[in-house]
Amino acid sequence: MKYFMKNDSIKELTLSGRTYNTLMRVGITTINQLLALSIDDLESIKNLGQKGYEEIEQTIRNIKVIDKNNLKDKFQESEQQTFLGNDGKRYKDVEISELQLSNRAYNCLKNNGICYLSQLLVKTEDELFQMQNMGKKSVLDVLEQVKKVQLIPIESSDIPESLEQKMCRDLVSEINEIVPIQIKGVYPKLSNLLENIKDINAVDSHDIIVSELYNMVEVNQGLRCFVFQFIEKKEDGVSERRLFEQLPNCLKNKDFFHQFMLDMLQDKCLVLNEENLYEKRYPTVLEYVQNIEDERASRILLLLLDGMTLQDVGKQYNVSRERIRQIKKRYISKAPKLQEDKYAYIFQKYNLLREDFLLGFDNNVATYNYLSMAYKRGNENVEQMLEDPELSEHEKVCVEKIIYKNYVTLNGERVLKTRSGLSEYLLRTIGKKGITFDEFKELYQMLLEDLGLENNSKFTLMDRGYENKMAASNHVLWKHHKKMRYYNIDSYEYDDLFKTLNLNQYNNIEISALKLFRENPEVMREYDIQDEYELHNLLKKICPKDMDISFKRMPNIEFGKADRDKQVMDLLLEMAPVTNTDLADAYEKQFGVLASTVLANYFKKIYKYFFNGVYKIDAPRLSEIMVDKLSKCLDKEFYLLADIRKVYNTIFPNADPNMLNPFTIKELGFRVYSNYAVSNKYTSAVEYFRTILTAQDLIDASQFPEGMLTIIAYMSEVYRLKACYEIIEYRPQKYINIRKLCSVGMGSHVIKDYCKSVYAYSVPTYFTIHSLHRIGFEHELDDLGFEEWFYSSILVEDKEHFCYRRVGKNRLFKKGQGEVYLADFIEWIIYSKDTLSMDVYDLSDELLNEYNISIETFKLVEATKENSLYYDRITEKIYADYEVYFDEI
Repeated sequence: MKYFMKNDSIKELTLSGRTYNTLMRVGITTINQLLALSIDDLESIKNLGQKGYEEIEQTIRNIKVIDKNNLKDKFQESEQQTFLGNDGKRYKDVEISELQLSNRAYNCLKNNGICYLSQLLVKTEDELFQMQNMGKKSVLDVLEQVKKVQLIPIESSDIPESLEQKMCRDLVSEINEIVPIQIKGVYPKLSNLLENIKDINAVDSHDIIVSELYNMVEVNQGLRCFVFQFIEKKEDGVSERRLFEQLPNCLKNKDFFHQFMLDMLQDKCLVLNEENLYEKRYPTVLEYVQNIEDERASRILLLLLDGMTLQDVGKQYNVSRERIRQIKKRYISKAPKLQEDKYAYIFQKYNLLREDFLLGFDNNVATYNYLSMAYKRGNENVEQMLEDPELSEHEKVCVEKIIYKNYVTLNGERVLKTRSGLSEYLLRTIGKKGITFDEFKELYQMLLEDLGLENNSKFTLMDRGYENKMAASNHVLWKHHKKMRYYNIDSYEYDDLFKTLNLNQYNNIEISALKLFRENPEVMREYDIQDEYELHNLLKKICPKDMDISFKRMPNIEFGKADRDKQVMDLLLEMAPVTNTDLADAYEKQFGVLASTVLANYFKKIYKYFFNGVYKIDAPRLSEIMVDKLSKCLDKEFYLLADIRKVYNTIFPNADPNMLNPFTIKELGFRVYSNYAVSNKYTSAVEYFRTILTAQDLIDASQFPEGMLTIIAYMSEVYRLKACYEIIEYRPQKYINIRKLCSVGMGSHVIKDYCKSVYAYSVPTYFTIHSLHRIGFEHELDDLGFEEWFYSSILVEDKEHFCYRRVGKNRLFKKGQGEVYLADFIEWIIYSKDTLSMDVYDLSDELLNEYNISIETFKLVEATKENSLYYDRITEKIYADYEVYFDEI
């Protein structure tokens, strides 16, 4: 018979889960409510079933409800039961029935002899899992309910707490908060120690207390448990300093803790890895095999680890190869975690050959053979390991030994010992000003002789084949007469180049790259493009494949389907009568093809119009009605010829397209040029461009017709007006007229003084307007409140004192004349650092914060290839050179 009180929960009855949940759903929560139900009430409960009904009937027969005042059984004992808490205080114990546990969790605990909270508090999560019938859900339920318990301390008012008792309680509580210890064992020992110390606050007393704590078995075991748990969370190991920082303050004594860690090393509980970090020690594969009880199996595995084949071991033991394989599989699959398993990830992912593994990781052959027996080798390229975020820096350094085994060091730089690697290095070091392939080949052969590779066929250059390969390289621009120049194409961003050239404006036309080169001198200088041949070669390599562009024999470029003869005829119609030399000069100006080439090759189809040194032709004329209609539609001052033709075809869809030509366009009131026309109310196109650029105080050129912005006459006028500060670009394509600045007292004299002041100021070698302001430069021009672009536009035109380059959507300046290169700028920054190195992401941040230069990190990495800088993919740092990197590692 079991005794209960009326208000006890039905949970106390240990009903089955289904019966308990059914009763709870209909509101039956206490024993008193259950006893009040009639037979009819029970039979009417939905989902209870016959089995549940019988279970309740049997339970009721075996219980007795008593009054609390008459309770004389074991529950009286629980009211008086207490336990010692982690803080050294005594608390009233709590029955597990008061924890609001699920029925299953409650029953599991009761069946395993757990009746009180004090018994739960000393159980770990793993120990709860090991209890019979205790599942994950029940364990989580128990842990959650234990957290909610509010402990009630037992007050001891009769005996006041001494200083020693309070200190003991505080120390035990402080330790146990971080290091798991058995309170009942530590408390009396520590209490006894403190009572025997004369002056508990003395300095030497503190050392005695800490020493005794480290010597207590309970504390020592707790510390070991703490260290193991902390290290297991850190796959790459933990430093002694990091572990020391986690200790409770009362145990923070470096000497004692260092000795404690040495003891763990001597006990072979821990090991120090290559980076001097602590890791949990696991047995080696040799230790595991040597401790196998079956001596025969142990000897067989040792032979396999030594490199013998299954076949050879089988012959030695007079058994089949398959039998040896079975033994291997059996014992390798039963192995615990071994030290060699730390290489499992690398081995399973990458195609790592034995020779490379032994070279890179400096390990024994047994390790590699064990990995081969336990895991399947991966197939990814070893070089990809340097980019693998799962590998530690030490592992990547090991990989470097493998990857760079085929490298040579030339002038402090590691160079891949292949034909392409040596060629790229040589071209970069001696080909920045241009070199013929024959000159290059001669120098390359000398390099091979220096390296002792002159007789190795793998490094020999094949004249025609390798010349073509270099022509397609992204490190070469080809010039006239088969001359090549080193140019790192990948180190530039080409958005500004494409925007300036506006190649989409050209349709069904053939031009020379010389036209683009001449019309855009500023952007050519910014991208270090030295002639039309280099521009042709560069565009061929960087233009999107979906663009309708054909790159003809250098330097000609065809857009769409061009008709060269028609281009000549249209120009003739515009200019006739005209001499052959004047016509050739006009063709060169309009299409960029040299006049000498035009005279020699382009006029064969118009020879019939040539008389006595002059071309003459009668052009078809438009009717008066057609002229009138077109004149009314063409009411703007500027048109691209392509737009005029669209208007013509719209109005006269069936008319002869040849009737609209430069000659007839003149009749419509326009002056006709290469690919555009300007109203003849202006004496020239230059006058028109000057007018629209200076008519207003503020000009937004981005609103001009798109095709206008790339016209050479327009760009020339822009350059001229900017050079004399008649207009100043305050944002890209937005200009302010000098007269507006004069109206507020900031005329050209202030502009020129600004340049002189910057030049006289102690600015670093490289600077931007942003960095100039950061170091404290001030000028009265700053009061205008313009953005940085305005002030940089002023310095750009002072070519006597400053040179610059567009970098990362900003302008980077240097005092004096010459060229500004990104690689030199990065080198200057690196050499300003005490370590002569810098994290590439830190460099990117510094460029943005200090200079307002936004540039992607991969562009920075590419730029390092321009000089002696060295970028390490493992540390992701840029070094002054390879020797600095080597010294660091």
